[in-house]
Amino acid sequence: MPLGRGSSDRNGTYAEFVVAKSADIVGIPDKLTFEQAASVPLGALTAWHVVEEAGIVGGQTVIVVGAAGGVGMFAVQFARLKGGTVKGIASARNLDFVNKLGAEGVDYATGATATLAGKADVVIDTAGGNALENAYSFLKKGGLLLTVAGMASAQKAAELGISARASGNRGSQPLGQIAELLASASLSRK
Repeated sequence: MPLGRGSSDRNGTYAEFVVAKSADIVGIPDKLTFEQAASVPLGALTAWHVVEEAGIVGGQTVIVVGAAGGVGMFAVQFARLKGGTVKGIASARNLDFVNKLGAEGVDYATGATATLAGKADVVIDTAGGNALENAYSFLKKGGLLLTVAGMASAQKAAELGISARASGNRGSQPLGQIAELLASASLSRK
């Protein structure tokens, strides 16, 4: 069974059959079930593009807000593969999972996120709402906030001396690389 790639003219379907270009199909890695593979493309592609847009390099501190979610879990791993030191904000029940992904898990409900103020080079927000509003404070001067779950405030960013903008999935081209990372166990799906 193939991992399907979406495009602007095929955003999803419940149809039994769909027409797709062969370049938009990637095989399921042997270690994944059909159900696991079906859950990969949207979250992984979105995370891939956000991490690429962030231009993360070794030694940078990256905070992923919503680190246990479908996009966040991949953002944590891709940022780590780029050499970032990753802190993942999640609920208490998901901290072990976030730690296993390679981030230092931080419980958003305990007030522990206050210790992150001014520490990050990059913040990737996958939660939106109040979490996005809080995320601005995590950045150092000159830092970058990218959100896939809300609208970034250019005015607030300018006042804080940071950059902030919306980001997201920009196409399916990297899906083959993502499948290779899953097959080689360099990337976790669970």
